[in-house]
Amino acid sequence: MFNLLPLEQKKRIRREYLTRVSIIACLFGLGAIVISVVFLVPLYILSRSIEAEAATAKKELLATLLLKEADSIRKNLSELKSKLKILDKVADDRRPSQVIERLVLEKPAHVTLENISYRRVGEKVAELVVRGKAKDRETLTLFLKNVKESKEFEKADVPVSDFAGNAEIDFTLTAKGDF
Repeated sequence: MFNLLPLEQKKRIRREYLTRVSIIACLFGLGAIVISVVFLVPLYILSRSIEAEAATAKKELLATLLLKEADSIRKNLSELKSKLKILDKVADDRRPSQVIERLVLEKPAHVTLENISYRRVGEKVAELVVRGKAKDRETLTLFLKNVKESKEFEKADVPVSDFAGNAEIDFTLTAKGDF
């Protein structure tokens, strides 16, 4: 086939042809996008409503599970409280050996303990009688003060006659408490 068009006109027609083809391709692409959006919008709306229903169902399920769990937790807590009450009673009962050990630890260096006797006075009250020697009055006074300030003893006394000597004082300390 013979081509009688000048080269310049041929280029212009070819450019115009390519422009029209690209415009048509863009229109087809845009049409495909619009059609896909039109078909996807109902699916999107449906999925959002299903998601909202699922979230509501999840909240309801969690609420019922939490109520069941809360009941079991309350039951466990009441059982633990009763067990703790029993343990508190056991823990509150201090053994005499612990009290005597604390008494020995709190004594000043120049106090020697010769005899310690323990007896129950009442259901919860016990008496501890300690006999020993103190270097001087100040040491005996310090020991008595330590015992009185101790939490184990409610009352602690040393007879006034024990303070009569100046050095190497024999003393008898009587302490009462809940142990």
